[in-house]
Amino acid sequence: MNKTLWNVFRLTIIFLVTASLAQASITGWLTCKHRDWDFVQKVGGVEVTTVKLGNGQPAVKVQFNPSGTQAITCKPVLMNSALAFDKALVRVSHGEVRVKVYTTRVEKGRVFPDAVIVPLPRKAHGNYRLRYENPDGSFFEMGALIVP
Repeated sequence: MNKTLWNVFRLTIIFLVTASLAQASITGWLTCKHRDWDFVQKVGGVEVTTVKLGNGQPAVKVQFNPSGTQAITCKPVLMNSALAFDKALVRVSHGEVRVKVYTTRVEKGRVFPDAVIVPLPRKAHGNYRLRYENPDGSFFEMGALIVP
């Protein structure tokens, strides 16, 4: 094989690999959706607990499964075979911990967790109001969260 043909072949392979990786991340980004409290309850609920990381930093574990096949805090009444837990956002602000969960469409070859660990600020010790933040900016009061 001559050198020019080999270079064209290599560039084609690099382009195809890059394009497929970009397509996968773009698909995930386009299908990522912040879910409201009503949806969360219909698929089995969300659980937020405190944990300590190996370095002693406080964190929260957010467990959520949008498939509707697992009762986390309530019995699911809605099933979604094409949805997966994408991420959770957790924010500590003025005596409260705010939580949001996001779903995305299931992608072949990608592993989706049913729980994520989100580090908290090192000084986030104390008692907090735990609130779920809806896409419209409203909140659902989930109770209290104690960060040891």
